[in-house]
Amino acid sequence: MRGATRDDTTPRHATALLLGAGLLLAGCSAGNGTATTTVTETERETATSPAERVTESVVSTVTPTSPAQAAAAPAPAAAGPVAPFTLEGTRLDSYAAKQRIEDIRAGAHDDVDRLVIEFSGTGRPGVIAGYDDDPRQQASGYPLVPAGNAYFGMIIQGVPLSQVWDGPEVEKANSDGVAAGSILQVKNGGIFEADAQYVVGLDAKRPYHLYFLDNPTRLVVDFQK
Repeated sequence: MRGATRDDTTPRHATALLLGAGLLLAGCSAGNGTATTTVTETERETATSPAERVTESVVSTVTPTSPAQAAAAPAPAAAGPVAPFTLEGTRLDSYAAKQRIEDIRAGAHDDVDRLVIEFSGTGRPGVIAGYDDDPRQQASGYPLVPAGNAYFGMIIQGVPLSQVWDGPEVEKANSDGVAAGSILQVKNGGIFEADAQYVVGLDAKRPYHLYFLDNPTRLVVDFQK
């Protein structure tokens, strides 16, 4: 069993994007409970306090190419704090993903407890994530309940299980012993039809922020303290 001493406070270069089970499916349109936040990794890397980490401006920039476009261009979003943490379900689409799980780890920090799943391959996995009072293993329907008082499930799409994987390769996706702070246990539901499943057991239902980092591709879930 692996301990939880590894830390991901200095992730390797990239852009950050906003972490499943057939649980709380949320769409990408306004008013359906979906929480989606996009920031750059540089902003996150240079944050030096909890307040800075949750005060990130998201601005959509349009460069008009004609007077008509300039007149129709939306005004920039008003500057101000954007709170990325939520208790609602989150869904991120897959982009031609063919990934392999290389590592899963957790770390405790001053303001968050962080779960990181690292991949190798191409594209970006899709994710369906959210809290579930009755987590069950995909395909079998058997209970998949980790230690804790609240259960956060994740379905990670675009992770095909190769027939040539050997024992050490499969072990990289093993979540035994992964725990830190409020993250008490992580149950691995296996891979079915290229969907990997994990259920995170927490001491309580906590607001979370789910996002990606690149080079290598990492799925990050921060649980607020």
